[in-house]
Amino acid sequence: DMPALQQYVAAAMSARDDGVARRAITLWLGPPATRAERVESVFRGDRSTIIYPAVSAAISRQRTDLLDRVLGKPLHGRFLKEGVRHVPLFDGCFHRWLPRQIAGYAEMLTDLAAEQLADTRERAGAVRRMGRLPGVGAATVRPFLADATGSVVDAALATLAWTDRPDRVIAELLAYADGDRAKIGRAHV
Repeated sequence: DMPALQQYVAAAMSARDDGVARRAITLWLGPPATRAERVESVFRGDRSTIIYPAVSAAISRQRTDLLDRVLGKPLHGRFLKEGVRHVPLFDGCFHRWLPRQIAGYAEMLTDLAAEQLADTRERAGAVRRMGRLPGVGAATVRPFLADATGSVVDAALATLAWTDRPDRVIAELLAYADGDRAKIGRAHV
């Protein structure tokens, strides 16, 4: 409620120090009454601001119209160098998204999970997030059961129980009950 202070915060978003800029972006997006309008200007100014929770949360929950500029497009800028792939961590917002936006995010997650040169934790995390998307079926997750990396296989097995029709994968989960992955299969049946 202090316009002069908000002007200083807005100016600080372009500070040379990334930490100062990040904090300014977070503060500037703080007031709920202006967040939707402000997040568009922040994101339009630099697409790489999507790495900050305040920006990704505002886009995924309030300004879902901006998702089309996020999904499947390079997000490089000041905070993400060109050539670096970033898949934002969206959660608890998918009921607000259009089916094509969910499909676009599922494609981003699938591409990351299939990228053999990507960090194993990121790949496994992408597989786990797939199961939380509405409408994502076991067919999307199932290919990762044959991955060469154990943690990705474990993530795929655990994720099967969270897909859109978990009743259809019970037999599949039970098939792992006596093998090396028994703890994963039993935990999700």
